[in-house]
Amino acid sequence: MSAFGGIACALFLLVVPLLLIARRLLLGTRGLGLPRGPLRLPFIGHVHLLRAPLHHSLARLADRHGDDLFLRLGSRPVLVISSPATVEECLASHNLSFLNRPLLLSGKHLNYDGTTLAVAPYGPSWRNLRSIATLQLFSLASLSRLAHIRAANVRSLLRGLFFHSRSEERGFVPVSMRTSFTELTLNTLQEMIVGKKCNGGSAETEWLDEEGKSFAFVIKKAFRLSAATSPEEFLPFLKWIGLNGLEKQLIRMRKEVDVLLQGMVDERRKGMRTERNDANKTLVDVMLSLQEEDPQNYTDNIIKGMILVSNRT
Repeated sequence: MSAFGGIACALFLLVVPLLLIARRLLLGTRGLGLPRGPLRLPFIGHVHLLRAPLHHSLARLADRHGDDLFLRLGSRPVLVISSPATVEECLASHNLSFLNRPLLLSGKHLNYDGTTLAVAPYGPSWRNLRSIATLQLFSLASLSRLAHIRAANVRSLLRGLFFHSRSEERGFVPVSMRTSFTELTLNTLQEMIVGKKCNGGSAETEWLDEEGKSFAFVIKKAFRLSAATSPEEFLPFLKWIGLNGLEKQLIRMRKEVDVLLQGMVDERRKGMRTERNDANKTLVDVMLSLQEEDPQNYTDNIIKGMILVSNRT
């Protein structure tokens, strides 16, 4: 009887968890107030149902299971809304519930542990960052004060296109407008933020072409890396077996970006001690002035995060 009892106990301990898991998989999200979804597999959830392009896979799932779906991608719950009426309800009636974003690896390592305006959770810190952006950095008065920078860079672009077209005997040559507009955007933003262009020269300081190109390369690389995803973000157990290549790249990229941005902040801090012309005050100068009044809410990391967000916009 004792041997039989031991076997029965072992079977009970084995079967009951399996039944609970099967019940959970079959019932899905019933009783949780969430939309239904297709049957998922243990550990990976619904990852096996997704193919590229992603929006096509989601559209097929919506056609089969309804406009509102609840999926689980590994350990991450995902709500898929395809109904315009439900989207309006989420963004209007329940806006506060959908303000937060999951903190992915890129947000952790390239956005200073999720403290930038782009990824910070809704709360006092986010409201403070938004107030800084709308009232101090991108206010009408601030943008008007820096309007001459935008006008000068547009004129510089037009002169460059004209010179390029006249450099050929035929008078007309193909021009990559995407490259030209990217350069225009980077130059304008950087001159407004730190007083320097990406491809050389400013009213205050000459920035060598190689240094400008290096900055543009690092920022573009950081933004491309921030858009990357990896299985380890959805299947945390992969980190235990050493499959965390994306995180290692992000850590290296964070160090590279941080050195670059800290150098900009330190240089502007030194320049503020001698420069008293408000017309030449950059967005970093404005934040450094605020830092002197309230160092707790205007740390160097907050300033560097604003530089990143400004370049991304």
